Amino acid sequence: MKFLFTFLLLSISLNTFAQNVDSLYFYNNRNFTEVVERNNTLWILSTFGVVKFDKITKNYTYFDLDYSQQPNKNTKAATVDRNNNLWTLDRKHGLYKYDGQSWTHQDSMTAILDNISYFGQMFVTQNNEILVGSDIGLFQYYNNQWTNLSQETNAPLSAYKIRQDDDGTLWVTNGSLFSKTAGVWTEYAEQNTNLPISSSSVNYITIGNQNEVWFQVNQRALGQFNPTTGFHRIDFPFGTGGFTPYMQDLAVRPNGDVWIAFKRLQTYFICIWNGTEMLEIDPTSSPMVNNRVEKFYRDKDGSLWLLGNRGLDELRPNGDWIFHDISQAALHINYVRGVLSKKDGTTYVVTDEGISSFDWNSWKYLNSFNLVGSPWPNNDQIHIRKNYKEEVAIIHKGKLYLEDADSFKVSNIEIEDIMHSSSKLLDFEIEDNGRIWVYYRFEYLGGNSNYKCFYKDRNSNIWINSATLNWGFNVYEIATKRDGTLWFTSSVGLVKYDGQSIVSFPYPQNYMGNLAVDNNDNIWLSSVEMGTYLFDGQNFHKKTADFAVNMVFNSNNEMLSRSNLNSPGIAQKLADTVYIPTGYQRHGNILSICFDIF
Repeated sequence: MKFLFTFLLLSISLNTFAQNVDSLYFYNNRNFTEVVERNNTLWILSTFGVVKFDKITKNYTYFDLDYSQQPNKNTKAATVDRNNNLWTLDRKHGLYKYDGQSWTHQDSMTAILDNISYFGQMFVTQNNEILVGSDIGLFQYYNNQWTNLSQETNAPLSAYKIRQDDDGTLWVTNGSLFSKTAGVWTEYAEQNTNLPISSSSVNYITIGNQNEVWFQVNQRALGQFNPTTGFHRIDFPFGTGGFTPYMQDLAVRPNGDVWIAFKRLQTYFICIWNGTEMLEIDPTSSPMVNNRVEKFYRDKDGSLWLLGNRGLDELRPNGDWIFHDISQAALHINYVRGVLSKKDGTTYVVTDEGISSFDWNSWKYLNSFNLVGSPWPNNDQIHIRKNYKEEVAIIHKGKLYLEDADSFKVSNIEIEDIMHSSSKLLDFEIEDNGRIWVYYRFEYLGGNSNYKCFYKDRNSNIWINSATLNWGFNVYEIATKRDGTLWFTSSVGLVKYDGQSIVSFPYPQNYMGNLAVDNNDNIWLSSVEMGTYLFDGQNFHKKTADFAVNMVFNSNNEMLSRSNLNSPGIAQKLADTVYIPTGYQRHGNILSICFDIF
């Protein structure tokens, strides 16, 4: 039941393509990869989902990529050709074409797919050639044949963003800036321009209204290539100290203003170059509804679309702001800190911005933490737990939130009194009698750490320091069983505490830090080195070599788990003691444990 790491919220099918109730996926839906337009419809791609938004009717359809047939869950890029066909690139199966009525598989890309680690942009040229950027080259698909353009003289060996100006010149970025005119490739660097260009920082690029090329010089400057006057550099107003903002995207409005989206830690802002000065815009004090903007799209009518955490902001050429709420399409870019499912099927999702519930039909926003812009280290202190009586609690930054009717309300019991200024909440649990246990790590100068355990009874306003459980060794996670015993994973093994005495069970080999109790009161443990184990009270039984992070079990005893520390979401698969693990499956970047009936 542990969610100690950061995730990003979530990819849930809420429309035509409903999810199988045996499998629920909370994916990283933050990384918008592309926006393309076909027949007044925007196709918005993110890491694990596609939203089709009709600009006329304002209606949208959400495609969960695990359950819709096309686009597939491995979709990495999209573009629209000169004949108004939508093309998508699938990481596993290759190219697909959508003509407005049906999808057709065009090419498996078998000659190149196996060697590509990441994909850049997909782009259609004026001659209707499909270009695909990747880490191993720039590829062209034309007349049903692939050509590796990176084999041409002086061509870029990889490609991130691709654009073409009105004169037919092709522009490509891959950390450096390249152009192709009349079949000749040119790389632009300090030696052949008057613009200092870093060899690894040129990524974003767009074409302006006067056929000028705008591009990212680095995180501190904007570049422009004017066909008449050459290269120019505009520095951002950031100075040189502190954390350098990370560029999210780049676009040009019909009036010529250049918009740049940035992120600095958890702060999002926009800079606008109006030809004279660089203006810095704070989304929280602007007409836009999104306060976290990470991608722009300029449509054929001149509107600038701002994709963010709350939906779609549209800035029309006349200056009007219009917001399109498509929040049910799960386009949020929050960090998922915890997921919990109750026996009635209600699933709670806790993010930096609050608590939402999902009843397998729709989402409901329950409570806000008001955390926009807060420093990221503090947000590690968000955990959600329940006991066997289905009582749910959340601890967040020293405050205790308790479920109350159809929402969550903050308790008057402050946890801050038991926290050191440099403490970190490791875990907490709720017993059936309402007692809450919390475990903290206190870090002191010189790198020394101390672990402390506190508890509070249901009707008490006092946190008690449990001296018995304040050991000298490391404790990682806590779980409680129906009999009231507390279980800990620690540096000395699995530890049982019955309220009076402590019993430890040494691990078979290395330590296991991940701990959960399923609905049948069985203990599950997992680690990178050892895989996933079931503990029967005396012995450890290995179930699979694959490990699971942040294990929880829903009302059907289905395990939600994350397979490694860097994967972007949580995958849920059936798990029970009557099931025998037979292997694993990959879901995007997630390696999830699979259990089949023996």
